[in-house]
Amino acid sequence: MIRKSALAGLTALALAAAGLVAAPAATAAPVAAAAASYAKVSTSTTVKVAKKTYGSVSTATVTVKAAKGTATGSVSVKVGKKTYKATLKKGKATVKLGKLAAGKHSVTATYAGNASFARSSKKATATVAKKTAKISFSTSAKKGKKSVVSVKVSQKATGKVTVKITKGKFKTTKTVTIKAGKTVKVKLRSALKVKGKHKVTVSFKGTNFTAKTVSKFVTAK
Repeated sequence: MIRKSALAGLTALALAAAGLVAAPAATAAPVAAAAASYAKVSTSTTVKVAKKTYGSVSTATVTVKAAKGTATGSVSVKVGKKTYKATLKKGKATVKLGKLAAGKHSVTATYAGNASFARSSKKATATVAKKTAKISFSTSAKKGKKSVVSVKVSQKATGKVTVKITKGKFKTTKTVTIKAGKTVKVKLRSALKVKGKHKVTVSFKGTNFTAKTVSKFVTAK
């Protein structure tokens, strides 16, 4: 048995076909329940790291500019395997990076973004100069003996010291490690062959420190 609603529908369609009534209105498409999407405001990040000397704390200044408005949220700065974070204030943040080793370090600043502002990042280079130290040494010389030179480097520097004694064509040299600026005694490889003045030269090479090469004459008896 045909239901009344179905029969009514058929009757309406028949009358519409005959031109006696208007055709039934089409059913409207479903309206999406989710809110319309919108584009986030674009941003650009810049980072500057002031040049420092070893032993000083390096800092990165991060600025996030938005195409519209002022960016809010957090930024992170990565140096090597370490990441440091800070919160933006009026679009800027100062991030302490700690005491970096002497040399150049790759720095990446990243703005995380949020519901309103898009993410952005920028790379820079942090430069840390070696710290200057001073060499001091003392020795005595005697013909037929291997000289012993006591060397000390200031600033508690760690590195390699090279001691060289020369006179004419004669030369003897030796390189040893010095740690935390402690005095080291360097016994040269060859005995002095003649009496008279010999030039003693001491140089230093370190990862985080630098020192001017020094020399003086000693008299072998």
